[in-house]
Amino acid sequence: MGFRDVMRNGNGRRVLPALVIFLTLALGIALGTLVSQGVRASKEESRPAAVPIALPSPAQLSTSFAAIAANVESTVVNIHTESVIQVTRRRFRGQGEGPFGDLFERFFGGPEGGSGPPSRQSNLGSGVIIDEKGYILTNHHVVVRGQDGEVVDRIRVRLHGDEGVNQVYEAEVIGTDRETDLAVIKIDVDRPLPHAEFGDSDSMRVGDWVLAVGSPFGLRSSVTAGIISAKGRNLELGPQGQFKSYIQTDAAINPGNSGGPLVNLAGQVIGINTAIITRSRGYDGVGFAIPSKTARNVYNSIIQTGRVTRGSIGVTFNGVPNKSLLRGFGVDHGIIINKVEPNSPAEEAGLERGDVILTVEGESIHDGDQLVEIIAGTPINDSVAMEILRNGKKKKLAVKVADRSVLFAEELGYRREEVRGAPGAQGGN
Repeated sequence: MGFRDVMRNGNGRRVLPALVIFLTLALGIALGTLVSQGVRASKEESRPAAVPIALPSPAQLSTSFAAIAANVESTVVNIHTESVIQVTRRRFRGQGEGPFGDLFERFFGGPEGGSGPPSRQSNLGSGVIIDEKGYILTNHHVVVRGQDGEVVDRIRVRLHGDEGVNQVYEAEVIGTDRETDLAVIKIDVDRPLPHAEFGDSDSMRVGDWVLAVGSPFGLRSSVTAGIISAKGRNLELGPQGQFKSYIQTDAAINPGNSGGPLVNLAGQVIGINTAIITRSRGYDGVGFAIPSKTARNVYNSIIQTGRVTRGSIGVTFNGVPNKSLLRGFGVDHGIIINKVEPNSPAEEAGLERGDVILTVEGESIHDGDQLVEIIAGTPINDSVAMEILRNGKKKKLAVKVADRSVLFAEELGYRREEVRGAPGAQGGN
């Protein structure tokens, strides 16, 4: 019996409603599925596509380091110095002396004490070739002996790739700058030398990868990797540390690295390795480099004039302004003078203790570093226009700029003969 026969008999009246219900349900399910899929597709189209997380490839990073090392190593030199010294009784600070003990340790300290006949002292360091004619940038403390600041008797330089060759070059000192602990030396060569490219230290960020290249413990052409841990580290108080604002890195730096370059992933020099904080005289994970911005200015000044001159007016002040005290004076910016040096341009211009320096050359002064940068960069014997606040009244002055090394010779540790004939957080300027 077919469908038509069923419909003709009485059972058809019972089957028809069931069939209608079945067809209705099937149609509803189909429509619901289509609507659901449409809504889901609409949501997916309106939601931005997520970017998958990509982990850096260790192999790619290793290849980058290898390429940088290959390019930079040829510009880094090993420096060996010798001097004949008279040994005098002295000793270094112990770990229990002072608030920080032996935290800040120079790379080259010399003998630890004793007395006797003259002896020969030798030290090792690093340097980076800046010019193909043989000009090399290194540290001041690499090429001077002890605390007297005298240049060592002999400086010998070995180039990269000469490890198996008995070839060394005698170097001469072109100039040094103890305030930044930098020096320029030169070797005479019969061919153009590979030289490093400078980068912008200001553009570097905390966390950026860097490589340190040098000769730790005399192990030439050593490369270590790390990151920039901090910027603007000031380790020395007073005028001595005014221009030593360091880049901190955890790239391994040890005795012998001093004067070598700290480079970015473009192979550019962004710092000159200078110091470490350590309790063991070795790598403790905290190293410091002079930023390339500072090194570039010092290098240019030395090769042009043989020395670095910085302007000063002869005042001392707190580098970080006291905001509440300034508000008491009725101003929101400025530097309060703590002391005026006798016979200084500041005294001659009439500046006094307690004066607030508001502007220099029309630029509002907000901290000590800003004031130092402006004055230090002004040519010696030029004058700067200054606005000050005294007893609630503003006053304008013209102050002549003198040589900082002359005004602060004692504080900076210069001997009289070093500054004789030179042109006429506490800081000094």
